[in-house]
This record gives sequence, structure tokens and C-alpha cells, in this order.
Amino acid sequence: MITGKNYIGNKLKAGREKTFKTFNPQLNKENPWVFTEATQDEIEEAVTLTHQAFETYKKCSGPEKAVFLMPLQTKC
Repeated sequence: MITGKNYIGNKLKAGREKTFKTFNPQLNKENPWVFTEATQDEIEEAVTLTHQAFETYKKCSGPEKAVFLMPLQTKC
């Protein structure tokens, strides 16, 4: 489901009031969704969480990574 908010880790956030819309060139009209621009704090939090996740992920074997990347799988 498209919400227009930012996924930071496993949470949806929209800490800024600045928004924008997207355009569908095939239909020649704006899409109905309004997206929220991420704040600097949200960006920094996302980078921190990504770094932390990679510390675990890089230790996983190829088959463990395949399982992790399958839908609804969250652990190696």
C-alpha cells in the first residue's frame, strides 16, 4: 500500500511538512499519492539502522541471505 510516508527501519515516518506529488506520463496525469520529504534526522536514522543491519547480514551465508530476502522472512 502506498502511504507517501518514509520507511525508517520498520516504521513509517513523515516528520516534515514538505510534500510532493508524482506524475504518470503514460496516463498524462498526477498520481493520487502525496509523498513526504524525509527530514535530516530520518535520513540519519535510516543510515544508522542500515549500518547496524549490515553488520549482521554480512555474516550470513548465501543460502541464509536467500531465505532472508524471501517475503515475510526477517532472520538469517
